[in-house]
Amino acid sequence: MGKNKKKGGKAAAGGNDDVDDILNAYASQQDAKFAAEIEKVAEVTPRANAAVCIGDGQLWVHGGECFVGEDTETYGDLFRYDLATKEWGRVKPAGGRYPCARNGHQAVLMNGEIFLYGGEYVARNGEDIVHCGDLWRFNVKELSWSEVHGVKLPSARAGHRMAVGPDNTFFVFGGYHDTGRGKPKKFNDIHRFTISPTGAVAAAPLKVEGNAKPDGRSGMCFGIAGNLACVYGGSNIQCKLMADMWVLDVAAAAPAWQQVNFSAGGLTPRHGLAMSVVPSKGAAYFFGGLTETKVGDGKKKKKVVTVHNDTWALDLASREFKELQASSEAAKQPPVRMSAGYVNDGSALYVFGGVVEVDAGQKTLGDLWRMDVASGKWHYLSGTGPALGCDESDSEDSSKTDDEGVDDALTDDGLPYGYGVDEPLRVPRRLAEFSKGTIGQFNAWHYPMMNDSDRNSFYADGLNAACTGGGKAVFDIGSGAGLLSLLAVKAGASKVVGCEVRGELAAMANAMVAQNGFGDKAAVINRVSTEITSDDIVPDVIVHELFGALLLGERSLKFVSKAKAELNPAAACVPRRGTQFATLISSAELREITDISDREADRLGLDLTPCRALKDTCGLHFTKSMGINMGTLPYTKLSERVPIAAVDYATDDPSKVALEAEHPLTIIASGEVTAVLLTWEAYNEDPNAAVLSTEPGVGGSGRAAAWGQAYQLVELPSPSASVPQAMKVEAGQAATLLVRFSQDLATLQCEVVPE
Repeated sequence: MGKNKKKGGKAAAGGNDDVDDILNAYASQQDAKFAAEIEKVAEVTPRANAAVCIGDGQLWVHGGECFVGEDTETYGDLFRYDLATKEWGRVKPAGGRYPCARNGHQAVLMNGEIFLYGGEYVARNGEDIVHCGDLWRFNVKELSWSEVHGVKLPSARAGHRMAVGPDNTFFVFGGYHDTGRGKPKKFNDIHRFTISPTGAVAAAPLKVEGNAKPDGRSGMCFGIAGNLACVYGGSNIQCKLMADMWVLDVAAAAPAWQQVNFSAGGLTPRHGLAMSVVPSKGAAYFFGGLTETKVGDGKKKKKVVTVHNDTWALDLASREFKELQASSEAAKQPPVRMSAGYVNDGSALYVFGGVVEVDAGQKTLGDLWRMDVASGKWHYLSGTGPALGCDESDSEDSSKTDDEGVDDALTDDGLPYGYGVDEPLRVPRRLAEFSKGTIGQFNAWHYPMMNDSDRNSFYADGLNAACTGGGKAVFDIGSGAGLLSLLAVKAGASKVVGCEVRGELAAMANAMVAQNGFGDKAAVINRVSTEITSDDIVPDVIVHELFGALLLGERSLKFVSKAKAELNPAAACVPRRGTQFATLISSAELREITDISDREADRLGLDLTPCRALKDTCGLHFTKSMGINMGTLPYTKLSERVPIAAVDYATDDPSKVALEAEHPLTIIASGEVTAVLLTWEAYNEDPNAAVLSTEPGVGGSGRAAAWGQAYQLVELPSPSASVPQAMKVEAGQAATLLVRFSQDLATLQCEVVPE
């Protein structure tokens, strides 16, 4: 921070020197608040392409990704597994600085520090990709991260490999850079990092002699035994799988790559093959991976994908492969997988996580196994198994969908909340530990929903009625922070199982359960509802709050009907029914927000008509995202509200909703039609009980902030018009409302046809 100065160069009295002192003191206080802690956890959430390293009796896992259908959850957390106590711990590092969420990165542990480099962050939609080119070091004793600056690092990349070398060095080889924008790259460079006795880091590309060298590649195997670096397999720029091996003496004065000719046998080319070099054994060990073969004749050839769980050893002296354990689903060994973490401590090999392709999508794994090098036997250590992905429409994430107009920064951002915050700005530790997406979602929806007294009473009444007599099992779909699960216990349920796809929210929900002393009756599982089986719960009651601005916008009917069909067709539902309504409205104030204002154009003396060509009258808009509260915005109803979809959650499934339908309208007031306003109501079993509604003004500002309403702007049908034409109606006039739902019912479209 700059100083205010008087002549002579002395700081002005009462100037910024005092401010600097205050800020420095505050920074010290904040750092003190970020005290290091290791929170004991039962297991690590499933993930693949994580950075895994080992040393001094501890195995470390950072980041990685979990696949949920077409969505990708990217992590930035750090876990430690104690090999002696066999316990996992989630690391809450000291200070407020740490690497962002990422996958496809690498880490090595040496001299009591973890060095982490590169990787990529993939947004939940799987499309937005950012490659990392940063280097971080983690002090294992102090549990603190610091970014390494002042070092010439390799270009940003993912899918590279790192290995510890001789004389306090580690090396980075290969990788790729492909954001989907521009030409992808695959690297074959090798970089040496040297750690001085004082801890200073120096880095430089290793100059390799000769023209012979491995092709640029990613996802390969890389390890160092003594001075000998080994590269095996991987995928080149054409995405061709390779099974070649190259070696390089990293300590030589003029290092040169040499291709290895294997004595006999060898592995077939594989995706996601894991390798770990055990220098004391003079061998490299391989595990799993995916192979692709074509069967059939001519044009009828079919690609067959096989995922493996076999174990191989390569003698680095004789260059001979030996299969230690064949692929098998019956034997006691890790299930088939690719992209797993694979490390060794000299006497044992460890496999963590990974992913496997299945018909329904991808299973992401979170289990940990150990293989004794001497005996070749595998031992299961931890993990409850896979997180089964589903298609995008199967995700009842309690965050709102893009169809509801929510900013992607709130729903798709898995970066830590504290990432990218520049000094002297500070983020409290309680926030820095969570992702930006979770914090954004909670502040945008959960607080106003949880404080909505009428909503809470509606659900409490429904659960009290459904749980009459006690002893009922309740399944809470899309638990969020777990409030409905708590209400179910208070209603007398003997067992409550909730599901929540966002891991951080599931953990928060379980903290809420524990805080209220309900741990013996309730638990929230980090899964989507389609993964819950009768082994988890056979519900007497299904409670759901899968609503947004639209009744079916979060596919509530699909998830509830599927849960009933698979878990208990006789289960009661809370809420029992719901109705989507549509109303024609006229509002000069809404037109001021959604169209070019004639008033302002006249005031400016300008013709702004061409801009009106971009007015969207075919898609839905959402009051929440527009910052509109229809409870306070003046408008006139031009028609009675008409029900355009009515569902019974106890009996209906999505096929009961007509994708196209006509609804007669009676115009009750004259005026210019601004929009079709969409609201909904939900009902419990008792038809005389209170109703949950999104009618403007009902539920106050909290409900407007949590759900709000959807609306579609209206124009007079005119195919040849270059700009939208206003539609005007007269009281008593008849009209028809055409309603079209999308195939998944998550969104809809209205068309007003006056007679």
